[in-house]
Amino acid sequence: MSPRVSCIAAGLLLAAAATAGADDGFAAFHDAYRTAVARGDAEAVAAVTRWPFLFEGRALDAAGFRRKAWPALFTPALRRCWAQAPAQAEPGQRGERSLHCAPYALHFDADRGRWQLREFSADAGQ
Repeated sequence: MSPRVSCIAAGLLLAAAATAGADDGFAAFHDAYRTAVARGDAEAVAAVTRWPFLFEGRALDAAGFRRKAWPALFTPALRRCWAQAPAQAEPGQRGERSLHCAPYALHFDADRGRWQLREFSADAGQ
C-alpha cells in the first residue's frame, strides 16, 4: 500500500472512530431497522419494540404486535416508506427520534442504551 493510500485510510479510520465516539447508537440501529422493515421481518421489528405496545386501545405483547399492529403499520407501501424515511430528532426531546410516513409516525428512544420502537402516532402532516 502506498504511503498516500495509508495516510488516507488512517484519516478515514480516525474520522470513523471520532464519529463512533460521539454516536448515540441510533445510526447503526436505524440501518438495521431499515433492513428488517424492507425485508418484511416482523420478528426482527418485534425484537426491538418496547412492551407493552399500545395499538387500538390495547396493550400488545410480541405475538399481538405481529398479529395486529404489523399488518396495519407495516403494509408493503409503508414498509417501502419506513425503509427510506430519514430519522428526525424529536423537538425538545433529547435522545428520541421519529420516522414519518403518512398516515403514521414511529417514535423511538433509547432505554438503558438500547434503541426501541416506543410507539406510533397519527402523522400530523410532518
